[in-house]
Amino acid sequence: MKNEKLYDGITGIREEIVERADAHVFKKKKRMNWQKWTALAACFCLVVGGVFGASRLGLIKGAGSAAPGDGAVAGGVQATSVLEYNGCYYEACDTERVLEKFGLPSEITASMAGNHLSYLKSDGEAGYETTAQQTNIELYAYAPAPCRGVYVLRDGEHYMAALFCNFVQFDSNTNYEASTLYQVYGIESAADISSISHTDWDGGTVIGNVVTDSNAIASFYDTFTSLISYGNDDFQKQVFDDIPEEQQVEAHNAFADDNTTVCIETTSGLRFFMQFYPSYGWLYGNGTMCYYQMDDAMQAWFESHIK
Repeated sequence: MKNEKLYDGITGIREEIVERADAHVFKKKKRMNWQKWTALAACFCLVVGGVFGASRLGLIKGAGSAAPGDGAVAGGVQATSVLEYNGCYYEACDTERVLEKFGLPSEITASMAGNHLSYLKSDGEAGYETTAQQTNIELYAYAPAPCRGVYVLRDGEHYMAALFCNFVQFDSNTNYEASTLYQVYGIESAADISSISHTDWDGGTVIGNVVTDSNAIASFYDTFTSLISYGNDDFQKQVFDDIPEEQQVEAHNAFADDNTTVCIETTSGLRFFMQFYPSYGWLYGNGTMCYYQMDDAMQAWFESHIK
């Protein structure tokens, strides 16, 4: 249980997924190969409460794509397939519970498919790639709320959501400003946020207050987007480098135990999540895979609004 909390809290990644990828997140002399497994692990964080099994995976490749992953079945997109498009990784999803968690209807239909983005074809091996030729697999904008946070994926007559997981990572210290994450969901200012709430890890149950006051939301957005971003390596140095080696596991577990999940809902109804560590003064941006060191104003906001 401790190990599960460790990986959930520090990286947002389930322990069994990390083990499957042969990654060693916290061993100082062994750096993880983020580009090989980060997208897969982050996308599996959309899987909550055992809704999906560890089904067969593929990598659907878009512009600037990486090599395909193992295990996909050529000729059809699998639920939980991972795709790369427009500089981001996405997960194909048609599971009601997960769709509703992210503010989507329980079923994705043809009426939700907006502008055509790309056709996809099998690459002849284990994945898919974009193509100018018309095929039976197609990617669309999500018509009710066009943004990079969610697309519609058509496989024949079957429609799924393609849910944003994270930006394409290049190394273990890549970092993104918080405003970049908000823009993925169409948030250009505080006026594009409808609520902020404290939820359980699955995002399905609200705990405590739901902040809807426009002034409070504006204060949150302005303060958070001004925070300094830290990649994983820099974060580790800031928080854990001065702790003796024999106390590292205990320290990481203590940090993980301090985890609180915060849900941001847009005015278009989409939702995404962050992790808040009140005793340590850090935020973790699911999607950016970066850490944000809180200043006094941000700490005060959470103390006042997130109970």
